[in-house]
Amino acid sequence: YPVYNERSVVPDDDYPLQLTHSKISVHCNIITQNNPFLMEIVGENWVEVHRVDAERFGVQDGALVILESPKDSIVIKCKVVEGIVPGVVSVRHGHGFGHWAMGAVARGKGAHSNTLMDAHVSPITGGNAYNECKVRLRRAWQDGSAPRLIEAS
Repeated sequence: YPVYNERSVVPDDDYPLQLTHSKISVHCNIITQNNPFLMEIVGENWVEVHRVDAERFGVQDGALVILESPKDSIVIKCKVVEGIVPGVVSVRHGHGFGHWAMGAVARGKGAHSNTLMDAHVSPITGGNAYNECKVRLRRAWQDGSAPRLIEAS
């Protein structure tokens, strides 16, 4: 049987949230985001944030936020939910690439979250450990196409 291993990346004062990933049921990984029919159903991804964390970091449902790890940051739409554990945020994976079929439909839709993570391989499965990432969340403001940080109040 597999042996339990502690996480190699643990949230701290600078990056207090644990990032996890989930998939959107109508899309297949990064393959279908250039399909105009599927993009009509779900045209971009989002980060799910518990209500307690949304209040803590001053973010609102539907607003653009900056999700930042020690490695990189992305701008993504926030969805405030009750169905996630406080202290954890979940990015719906698969959007933000725009390179399939030259990305005519997918380009500029959603955010690609792989850049937030270092390569951590699960010793049990050999797969990329997508939950080995600590992040912080900040409000973003969008003026045209250039988002910038807004200091938390």
